[in-house]
Amino acid sequence: MVVDIGKISSWNASNHTGTIYSEATHKTYGVTKSAFGRIPREPIIGDYVTIDAVDSRFKNKVQTARIRGLEPQKSNFGTILLVLLFFLAVFFVWKSGVLESFTVVKTEKPMIRN
Repeated sequence: MVVDIGKISSWNASNHTGTIYSEATHKTYGVTKSAFGRIPREPIIGDYVTIDAVDSRFKNKVQTARIRGLEPQKSNFGTILLVLLFFLAVFFVWKSGVLESFTVVKTEKPMIRN
């Protein structure tokens, strides 16, 4: 749910904090870099921001937000874990001896009598 839309009016790169000003509601919100998720760069003054949630404990503190045109990076941890589990399962099946019951037995072709 969109709470408000605004622009970053100030940003302190060393503290990873800044403010967002909404021209529609004339409100100023405090924001930290963690509210944007894992973004590939620092926010820049003038970036348009969609505010999704505001922290109820603090007045006008942004909890989650998105910078327009900047998608958060997704983690590859799930994919790596899935591949490791697959190879681990293959290893255990191979070592358990289950595959020995699937051996191919070569039989001779029956001969036709004249």
